[in-house]
Amino acid sequence: LGDRFGRRRALLGGVAVFGGVSLAATFTTEPGVLIALRAVLGVAAAFVMPATLAIIMQIFPVRERPKAIAIWSAAAGVGVVLGPVAGGLLLDHFAWGSVFWVNLPLIALALTGLYAVVPALPGRRGGRLDLVGAALSAAGLALVVDAITRASRYAEGKGTVNVAAAGNENYDLASHAITDEDSPNDGTPSDRVIDPHECFDIPTQLPGVVT
Repeated sequence: LGDRFGRRRALLGGVAVFGGVSLAATFTTEPGVLIALRAVLGVAAAFVMPATLAIIMQIFPVRERPKAIAIWSAAAGVGVVLGPVAGGLLLDHFAWGSVFWVNLPLIALALTGLYAVVPALPGRRGGRLDLVGAALSAAGLALVVDAITRASRYAEGKGTVNVAAAGNENYDLASHAITDEDSPNDGTPSDRVIDPHECFDIPTQLPGVVT
């Protein structure tokens, strides 16, 4: 969707929905509604993460991309660590809705920065949405997550093999999803979003792994 309608537009939409749903979640009192809102937050986040990486690939020159991707990966790693810790501290000292309230100033800052810094990136009209490919990629990633979560149930050696196989499957799926050979490609940066060898090499991924 970002490729078709514009990557900044997809990112702005995802961030705005995330902020709006976070605000709505602070007022809910029903567990079922809260779970549904959390699902919508997941959908909004699914717009944000790919769009940020796609924008990096489009606005940074080739020599600067590995550094930018490394910073992006490290920031994501820091967020994964700090998020649960910050959530726990908020729940210890404030009401449960504070874990959603804290998103609002961050969303406002993100939206301001996006409008101020990120240029408008027009989408690419024409062609068709690869719904089958998207469904297969989602199913493959679901199997990767399932393989990792089930690995602990097996013997130590088998679990290690399962995790390794899941990691390899994840690399293959990501490479296929971001370099779809079936889509038209005239060599322009807007057509070829990501080079897997550029994104998954050691210098690019090392900061994120260390984090």
